[in-house]
Amino acid sequence: MSLKTTLMTVLTLAWIVYILRSIYRDISLLSGTSFHGDQPVDFRYGMSICNPYILHEFMEKMEKRSVTENSTWTERHKTKEADASVNLTFEPPFTYYMPSIHPLHIDLRTLVQRHIKNGVPFPVSPINPHPYKYIHRPPQCEFNTSKDNLTIMVLIKSYTKHSVQRYAIRETWGKANLYPNVKVAFLLAEANNFQRYVESEVSLYNDVIQEDFTDNYWNNTIKTIMGFNWVTSYCPTAKIVIFADDDHLLHMGNIMAFLRRISSDKMKTLYAGYLIEDGLVNRGKNSSTIPVTEYPYPTWPPYLRGGSFLMSLEVAKSFATAFPYVKSLPVDDAYLGIVAYKLNIAALHDNRFMQKRERLKRYRKTHFSFNDYKTRERLVAAWNTISLPDTAQFIKQKQYIDKSSGKSRIRISNKYS
Repeated sequence: MSLKTTLMTVLTLAWIVYILRSIYRDISLLSGTSFHGDQPVDFRYGMSICNPYILHEFMEKMEKRSVTENSTWTERHKTKEADASVNLTFEPPFTYYMPSIHPLHIDLRTLVQRHIKNGVPFPVSPINPHPYKYIHRPPQCEFNTSKDNLTIMVLIKSYTKHSVQRYAIRETWGKANLYPNVKVAFLLAEANNFQRYVESEVSLYNDVIQEDFTDNYWNNTIKTIMGFNWVTSYCPTAKIVIFADDDHLLHMGNIMAFLRRISSDKMKTLYAGYLIEDGLVNRGKNSSTIPVTEYPYPTWPPYLRGGSFLMSLEVAKSFATAFPYVKSLPVDDAYLGIVAYKLNIAALHDNRFMQKRERLKRYRKTHFSFNDYKTRERLVAAWNTISLPDTAQFIKQKQYIDKSSGKSRIRISNKYS
């Protein structure tokens, strides 16, 4: 037998041993016979050569076992929780965190409900802290429910340097007092070389929510979490919370008509937008790539497209309470899908939340939002299209010729029709 043949035989036998050992390990993990110590922490998605569904079964087994252990541990500490003098920042002696998958395999829905209703503390420490401080925030919002009991807070995610788009929104569909109980605020992060312009906006409108993290794509989820935290803390009388991007036009008249047809019971669980099912995870080489180590699955759970969506304040509170216990991902709408999945919150799909601006004239009487308004002129023209004569105040569009340049421009004047 030649040396080459001997070497090939040895490598083949080693590979067979590796295969058999991997299969044995997976079977042991699923059967529980090999469930010891910190083994769950060492288990990684890429280690298994079996079908990925085996990992899913393993995760379910882990979650059920963790919840059982957590319940037993909580029972042992009930008497301590009743004593206000006891430090409630304790941590149970179990490992809940799998770094490569969704962390904290706990019954998140039950823990969130207990915390909201009865103030029961979480038995685990947060893994997604939000240590940022406000640079600017509006005062606590107040609504005049004597005129209308449908109270809406609109939070617009905006890049700090998009001041022109924010001004256009304030002059059109987001104009203050256009509707009696609809308020608008803008979610911004920090951009040092542009901060003086933000200060000007704050002095004029006081509608900016800004914290001291850097404004970039990877921090979009932090910006979204900031919005949830603010609205649940400083806008407790809002019934509905709407999130939108700063290149969107919202038809608030259509949205309000839609909301008025919903019963009060269903309103409390409302979570609606344009639903994306089985969205592919980006594994490319651009800025939005998600590494396998951060999220190992090929698709996201169902999630609402981030351009525009709405929810009740009760749903927003559940999200805000859950965020510290779900590891953050930079794709903010997909991240909300993961949190909704863990909270067992079902999203309502409605095609009226997503239409391109080219379809505005066709759908202006029925749909809720239109996107891709990246210039002030386009947004103003679109607002003029959907504005109705019976609106309390609407903005007239006037075109004039700039004699110096000969170019057609848009001038806005706030007048009654």
